[in-house]
Amino acid sequence: RPQGKFVIKHKNGRYLTQHSMQDKKPQYFLSKKAAEYMIYGLDWQFKANYKVIKESIKGLNEGSKAEIFISQKDLKQTIKLLKSLNLKIEKDYDIGLNVGMKGIFPLEIDKKHYDDVLELLIKNNIKVKS
Repeated sequence: RPQGKFVIKHKNGRYLTQHSMQDKKPQYFLSKKAAEYMIYGLDWQFKANYKVIKESIKGLNEGSKAEIFISQKDLKQTIKLLKSLNLKIEKDYDIGLNVGMKGIFPLEIDKKHYDDVLELLIKNNIKVKS
């Protein structure tokens, strides 16, 4: 899954990557500065042919997930329910690590499935915090 929004594009439409100077698939960078450092390492005669551009990435859904907190004892049952809805991990939902809250795990759900999942969890007596 691509990370970042910036790519280095050649005049002819190809991309600069770690492996090739004329690649069909772009290498994504998190910041413009990181992409500029890659151009900085090129020879002087090639630098003028490349530009850093901000490109939209297909499938990049920033902010399209809602977060629900589930207790550790209900985690196994929650995963079974998500599988019964035919949701795919990393595409439709993600289970985060227990950070700072003892026995509580964050569950990130795609917003289009949020209502269905929340309704199913409440019907099955799983305690949910939003």
